[in-house]
Amino acid sequence: MMKAQSFVEAGVKYTPHYFQVPLNYNAPNSGTIEVFARELSLVSDGDALKPWLVYFQGGPGFPSPRQNGTNGG
Repeated sequence: MMKAQSFVEAGVKYTPHYFQVPLNYNAPNSGTIEVFARELSLVSDGDALKPWLVYFQGGPGFPSPRQNGTNGG
């Protein structure tokens, strides 16, 4: 599968992040899943350190759409 790349649109930088996490932390050999997150920051902020805001979308058993730009789709 092709991994998402960072891109800039309308002054906002979109940076993808991928994490491999165990299905069960009490049984680490039970397999892993990949968790996707996207970081948004203003290009004008440069590398300024900002606090994280986490928003969970989607639900148990089904994925959430991965937004690609400011159009919401």
